[in-house]
Amino acid sequence: MSTTDQLKGIETRDDLSFTRRDADGCLLNWAVPPLDPQENWAAGIETGKGFFREVVELARNNPDEAMQAIYTALAVSPEFEHGTGFSNRGRGIEYGFAQSIAKAVVYGIRSKAAKFAKVVDHG
Repeated sequence: MSTTDQLKGIETRDDLSFTRRDADGCLLNWAVPPLDPQENWAAGIETGKGFFREVVELARNNPDEAMQAIYTALAVSPEFEHGTGFSNRGRGIEYGFAQSIAKAVVYGIRSKAAKFAKVVDHG
């Protein structure tokens, strides 16, 4: 099965591989494995980019859920590791996810500059 085929069918945040429900049924918006200090940074970056590809598919099917997936992972989830600097060990997953978001935002702004200005000015 191709990566594209694996991404089809992502319609809610529950369908994202980096989310899960806790025992009470509450959605954990960033439920990735605990930090392994021996993790390869570059491999983690690729994992984070893969998580963002899931969000892109979610955006095709449900833009509001995709926006919630991004901001809840970054701003609300205490599990999102912000790190203490760069090294080639540790948590590259968050870096890869955030890097992909930043790239998408900048490309989107550049391609739709006039529309983006309206969104920023009027929420």
